[in-house]
Amino acid sequence: MKVLKIIGIIIVTIIIIIITIPLSIFMLIYGLESIRSSIDSNIISGYVNKEEKYIENGKDSFEYIKYYYNESNDVKFINNENYQELSEEDVDYLSKYFKRFEKLFEYDDNKDTKYDFDINDIKSGDFYILDSKYENEDEKYDNYTVYYYNLNKHILYYLHFNM
Repeated sequence: MKVLKIIGIIIVTIIIIIITIPLSIFMLIYGLESIRSSIDSNIISGYVNKEEKYIENGKDSFEYIKYYYNESNDVKFINNENYQELSEEDVDYLSKYFKRFEKLFEYDDNKDTKYDFDINDIKSGDFYILDSKYENEDEKYDNYTVYYYNLNKHILYYLHFNM
């Protein structure tokens, strides 16, 4: 009787492993974006396409992702309490982060990775979030995340740099 119980436990354990491994692989391959979106509530749901560029050089890493939305999603950004409307004064301030980010691509060994953001697209009336972690002015551009939603193009630009 004990032998049958042990065999039964072994069979159930094997079945659980057989079921969970493919499910884990599926979630890893297909579920990362939904996991990322649920973790990062600043990436508003409803985008129809995205383009990603990830670069890692030693301890430095940066991400450039464009999320494409339909015009009907504009209201989600306008009404989202995390996003601020970009003022004329904010345009220059935010532009500095995009310019700094563009310089990072110059040091990328993979020349297939293109940074295609046009700095002239930053306009007042659009929406953004800037999360910059620094202790002094010299570290201002060492660790930051920018979410910039262009109302005319209906694109959310996500930039993340970590030095």
